[in-house]
Amino acid sequence: MELDHIAILVSDVNKVKELLGKIGKFDLYYEVVEEQEVEVLFVSGNPRLGFISPISKSSPIYKYLVKKGEFAFHHIAIKSKDILSDMERLKKEGFIFTSDKAMNGADNTKVASIHPKSTGVVLIEL
Repeated sequence: MELDHIAILVSDVNKVKELLGKIGKFDLYYEVVEEQEVEVLFVSGNPRLGFISPISKSSPIYKYLVKKGEFAFHHIAIKSKDILSDMERLKKEGFIFTSDKAMNGADNTKVASIHPKSTGVVLIEL
């Protein structure tokens, strides 16, 4: 396994895109993930940096962002070659996931999140 991206919640990814455009030339990738009601702006790198904004008040991250302010660290994403196997293995290790099934994520991937209470530190996305 290896790191895929580090995600930061922001109130408006367009402001981040504008700021990065003023600073320099970055390789950017934008996507809306309807299932999670978010828009994502990735900055290329290894690992990538992801900026995430809710697109509705019913988005799972909306309340978290309101509580934390204009921006907040959200999660570390780890690449998984077989998310279902990794979920089962990690459940046996005692990790608790935020959902029992993998959900649609950015880049046409499936994602699953390990709850921060389970890691003791941070939300981890597979």
